[in-house]
Amino acid sequence: MNDPGSSVQFQPNICISLPSPMSVLSVTDSFYDLLGFAADDFLSGKITLPSRIHAHDQDIAEVLFSTEIEPASGRFNIRLRHADGRIRCVKGQYAKTINSISNTITLNLLLLDAKSLSQQQGNQTMMVNFKAMMENSDDYIYFKDINHVFTGASQTLVSITAPSEHWTDLIGQTDYDVFSEALADTYYSLEKQVFAGILVAHEVQEILDNDGNKGWVDNRKYPIRNDDGEIISLFGIARDITKLKLSEESAKAASQYSRSLIEASLDPLITISAEGKITDANTATEKVTGVDRDSLIGSDFANYFTNPEEARKSYQQAFSQGSVTDYSLAIRHVSGKITNVLYNSTVYHDTNGKALGVFAAARDITERKKLEAALHQQALYDELTKLPNRRLLNDRLSQTIAASKRSHIYGALMFMDLDNFKPLNDKHGHEVGDMLLIETANRLTSCVREIDTVARLGGDEFVVLLNKLNTDKTVSTSESVIIAEKIRTALSEPYVFKVHHTGKQDNTVEHCCTGSIGVIVFNGTEGTQKDIIKWADDSMYEAKEAGRNQVRLSVEG
Repeated sequence: MNDPGSSVQFQPNICISLPSPMSVLSVTDSFYDLLGFAADDFLSGKITLPSRIHAHDQDIAEVLFSTEIEPASGRFNIRLRHADGRIRCVKGQYAKTINSISNTITLNLLLLDAKSLSQQQGNQTMMVNFKAMMENSDDYIYFKDINHVFTGASQTLVSITAPSEHWTDLIGQTDYDVFSEALADTYYSLEKQVFAGILVAHEVQEILDNDGNKGWVDNRKYPIRNDDGEIISLFGIARDITKLKLSEESAKAASQYSRSLIEASLDPLITISAEGKITDANTATEKVTGVDRDSLIGSDFANYFTNPEEARKSYQQAFSQGSVTDYSLAIRHVSGKITNVLYNSTVYHDTNGKALGVFAAARDITERKKLEAALHQQALYDELTKLPNRRLLNDRLSQTIAASKRSHIYGALMFMDLDNFKPLNDKHGHEVGDMLLIETANRLTSCVREIDTVARLGGDEFVVLLNKLNTDKTVSTSESVIIAEKIRTALSEPYVFKVHHTGKQDNTVEHCCTGSIGVIVFNGTEGTQKDIIKWADDSMYEAKEAGRNQVRLSVEG
């Protein structure tokens, strides 16, 4: 729970006196809309708020109803049971005040239905691509806000949620509105891990479709952060692994792995000896490797992967653990085509319990890998120029500052703004303006080393981060000025574009656009990440005030 301050900065809808016995001092009529009970039910003690709290949220309840005054305030997400028996996801804010005369503590609570706080996405271009992905994905894909409310979902989720006919029906709902409470509890638990800061929350979970058929999914949930690194929402990708689980259960029940079981699967299946040799393979494995079964049998299984050592390590881990193990690998076809697969491996034994080898079932996750890569690209890179965006720049600057503190090697940050960009947009339109921004990105990249970072912050603002200059301040400053002048000269060269017009003759646009550059040289001993960016920005404005097409320098320390 985050502490927003020590005083009551909101209008509470329930106030509770904490010393035993606990009593409700006041409650607004809005509680009826939230939980389905009248205000008098709480005031009389007929219904108590602690009794409506979900069993898995007792950690939050302990903080709220503790007589400890600190922390004095905070925000939280909690699950409360409505009068109709169903769970409501609730966003809350609390503040505790103490009466110094009576030494009593008052708990002030503002509780709001999380679904009432959901926001619609606004970027129309992104929404077109977003809707296409939601309509056509084979995986269960979903997005949720910080309050566990759906903001997007793939059409595939319709088959396992009720009531819903289209994925847009899920927007503004919580898991407790569309799943059984038992399943919703499981999914919510994984999301609490994401919002607690884990990089990826992963679990194989049961599902039930709308006809009551049980299945399994490989469910992964990832945090989505804003430019300041704060978690603001999450996205999840769940792959149906029901066939793999059924194969696994069949394998455990059987005394040996028969040829008919292997051949029955449409997914690549192989058995591997304790020595790492393939002892059997099905037709699907022949297709994904381009090698016939007779050639596969007896060969080293690791040779068919892009990283044989990683494959051997994963196999040894599965064999040594003696249990079901999941790992992701990439298979290389003889033609060179790469297929990303998720392997589910199970050790099999003889009648005396001795481990003989591993049965491995693979599921093609190539498209999921592409989607994950696309989401990663969208989160960290500028869509137009393909340069790192502000979020990735902040991460790399943080690493550079930390490395500079350890090694005492200087770095430099250059903040630059194009001097004559707006007139081009006004005269020739944003298409030509975009062409200039892309060419600017290319010129900046050509002026620096591979270890340096060129980023676009937005509009016509760019940043260059120079790494590992020198331990001597004078030398580092000289190197930075040389590179800055090189960039200034490159930016001042004329820009020439050929503009295509449908049904009309193409025309050539020539434009001159210089750059104002502010430079800060640092070694991480003074100033924070935000300070360094601000100092470079201030120097850039000094360059503009000096007549533009200038370089202005400041040195940390």
